[in-house]
Amino acid sequence: MQNNQQNDSSSSLTSALGNADQRKGTKEPSSRKSTGPRTQAGKQRTRLNAIKHGIRAKGIVLENESPIEFELLWSRLAEDMHPQGALQEETFIDFFWNRWSKRRFLRAKNAEIAENVKFSTVDNSRVQEAQAWDTLRWGCASGGSLKPTSNHVDMRTGIEILKQLRRSVETSGFNVEDDSRLLKTAYGLNVDGTAPFGIFTLYLLAGRCASAAADGEQKMSADKLKNELIEQLDKEIINLTAKENAALDEEVMRGKFRVDRALILSQVLMDRYMHDETHLDREGDRILRRFERLQRVRLAKQIREQ
Repeated sequence: MQNNQQNDSSSSLTSALGNADQRKGTKEPSSRKSTGPRTQAGKQRTRLNAIKHGIRAKGIVLENESPIEFELLWSRLAEDMHPQGALQEETFIDFFWNRWSKRRFLRAKNAEIAENVKFSTVDNSRVQEAQAWDTLRWGCASGGSLKPTSNHVDMRTGIEILKQLRRSVETSGFNVEDDSRLLKTAYGLNVDGTAPFGIFTLYLLAGRCASAAADGEQKMSADKLKNELIEQLDKEIINLTAKENAALDEEVMRGKFRVDRALILSQVLMDRYMHDETHLDREGDRILRRFERLQRVRLAKQIREQ
């Protein structure tokens, strides 16, 4: 019985040692495989990958650029060119940067066009608002907000001035000194400093008549004169509102044309971009010819050594 137990123990120990040897044997090939690429092509790919990671580590790829696009361009060029040796590697890097710069250039060019298209309407609106601001500040010196114009912002400013004048006349009657400032801002003055014909002269006439009626020098009542002026102001506001709406419709149509025009860069920008693109393409061709020359030299050297 004891002999049988000893035999069983010896068999178990032998089996365990054998399994350990087998496990050890299976690990050795895996260890040998982890020593890196053995072929020359594999070593070259590893070296290029190390160079690529070094370049990316320096922050050359900008925040708005795609790392995936960077990796793909590098891999595809490396696959096509197969640089061998330090000189070919340096030339390969030069060519890679040339092509990456070309992509940056195209993005910059497209961004210029996209910005023009997207913001052409906004930019034009700001120009009109700035013109209306200047017109309002210069007042009569600029010819008034209601001078003939296609700027609907100027028209809207003039309409608001007339509405303010209407409220003033309706609630307080004629206040020639204050109301004249509003009318000058809206209509400007003639060269000789007199009021232009229309609402401005009508207001001054009605104001004088109302003052005379209040003093008993004229039979027409001030209220009647006020109502007649308000009626003329309402007609003027309606007329100007129609012109403003027409100007807005015109602006929408012009905005569509501006968007189409924005697809073509200005001559100055076209010349600059054409110059830069031509330079990049010529430089790329020059680098590629140098790379091909290095390849021929290396091939000739290998043939001689054989």
